[in-house]
Amino acid sequence: MSQPQPDYSLTAVAPTIAAAFGLPAPKEAVSPPMDTVCASLGRCERVALIVLDAFGVALWEHARRLTPHFNGLAEQHLLRLESVSPPVTPVCFATLASGAAPQVHQLRDRRDELRAQTVFQVLRDAGLTSAVVGQDRSSARLVWSRFADYVRVAGSNTDDELLDLCLQVVEQRNPNLLATQLLDIDDAGHAHGPFSARTVEAIGLTDARLARLCSFLGGRGYAVLVTADHGQHEGGPDPTTGAKRGTHNGSTWQDFLVPLTWQVQAP
Repeated sequence: MSQPQPDYSLTAVAPTIAAAFGLPAPKEAVSPPMDTVCASLGRCERVALIVLDAFGVALWEHARRLTPHFNGLAEQHLLRLESVSPPVTPVCFATLASGAAPQVHQLRDRRDELRAQTVFQVLRDAGLTSAVVGQDRSSARLVWSRFADYVRVAGSNTDDELLDLCLQVVEQRNPNLLATQLLDIDDAGHAHGPFSARTVEAIGLTDARLARLCSFLGGRGYAVLVTADHGQHEGGPDPTTGAKRGTHNGSTWQDFLVPLTWQVQAP
């Protein structure tokens, strides 16, 4: 496919979430809220951010026959975001939380200090609550959860357990902001190649989980933003198996361009 052009930057996600609550952007955010999204969402009481790790535009286009739910959302609302450099998960997650450029938030490793205000902190200052659900090894847990009011960790490191925990935390805590990360697409792409049958299968299973989660959240008054942190492209062959493994080292536009779609809050 030819290279599409981005509509906004990944740095606009945190300001847009804050604006949906009628709150100011995190202090170090470099982009204004996405006006298209804000006009559609209006003022929200509850918002969910679902990050499909490595689900770049190129992967979606390759596997869209198996993503009926995401396709349906995109038919209603679709933007393309440009990720940050380097397009690696911890760096992207720090930007998603803060709206800050990597040279400002200075997080490179998942255990680094994030040197910028986050949207989780903006909500807490306004008396609102947030929850993060992530696999034990994930950037959602290691980067985001230190700022959230409620945290649920999928110790099995599976997206199936993560989905169940998302449902539980909403039922038990009803946070104003729920943020989570589904990892299977990235894992499959790294292991087998982003355009392999195994990764396409993972994309289809992730879409089914997304459908269940969006239905549940919509029934509980959440607006839902669905995006990715970065994309992925086919790298060099694995020295052992010869398979072309996936990478996102920033050498191609496929690593940077990610889709954003959303589901409005039910009246």
